[in-house]
Amino acid sequence: MTSHPHVRDTLLACLLMALCLGWAAWAFAHNPSINPVGEWTYLDYSLKASHGSIPAPGDVMAPQARQAWACHAPAGTAITPPPCAAWDQVAPAEWPYRAENYNAFHPPLYFLVDGAIARLAGMAGLSFLTGARLGSAVLVAVGVGLFYAALRAWRLSPAVSFAAALFFLAVPSVAASATMVHNDAVGPLAGAAAVWL
Repeated sequence: MTSHPHVRDTLLACLLMALCLGWAAWAFAHNPSINPVGEWTYLDYSLKASHGSIPAPGDVMAPQARQAWACHAPAGTAITPPPCAAWDQVAPAEWPYRAENYNAFHPPLYFLVDGAIARLAGMAGLSFLTGARLGSAVLVAVGVGLFYAALRAWRLSPAVSFAAALFFLAVPSVAASATMVHNDAVGPLAGAAAVWL
């Protein structure tokens, strides 16, 4: 009898995580463009971290990151990389920001985890960009599921805990961090830890 609440809570937490991953998959499919908040630099960081290298301020973005930026550039933005068909014919110095990873100052833990998830996704045939976005979605999903668990640990009812976690996922900054390569994806994990503590 005592196991039933735990089973229910596990199922509800899994449902929240599935909703988050479903939202992220829908967003990937409907908007494959690189996010103009500098997602290309976070992609570069994850790519380098996945190969055991941490970028330093001033480092030029890796060719794979530059290609992803050029071939998934959003339309109608002021910051425009070279065209996809010619990305490898333009010297880094001629790119916006001189193709510098200007976000290299961030701590590396998110990028190490995200890069590892992206490499695993690559074994299933996904591009590094899609795999790295999936890494963010997984981190947000786990954070939302743990947020539900933390609320339940405070003895809030399942309905209230589920609704609060769903509202948490619906916050635009949280929902957006599940759809792009960005270290904001660890925010829900930090929020869940704060509630737990």
